[in-house]
Amino acid sequence: MEKQTVENKVKEIAERLKGLAVRFIVAVNESGFFVPVDGKINYRVAFDKMDANLCIVTLSLTLQEQAGDCFDYGL
Repeated sequence: MEKQTVENKVKEIAERLKGLAVRFIVAVNESGFFVPVDGKINYRVAFDKMDANLCIVTLSLTLQEQAGDCFDYGL
């Protein structure tokens, strides 16, 4: 595969992963279990060409649980 094609594919994958990260934040906010996440969220995109191609997006955020009742699910 040509270098330009690989770079474009990596960018496409990274954009899709960033979209999944946004969906994760929306799901966290809609769950009601955590204080809503808002404002600027730091993230990193990493790509590794070692043994296997790997593309990851990591988020840097702190989730704070909402105050509420504890449930015993019998676990």
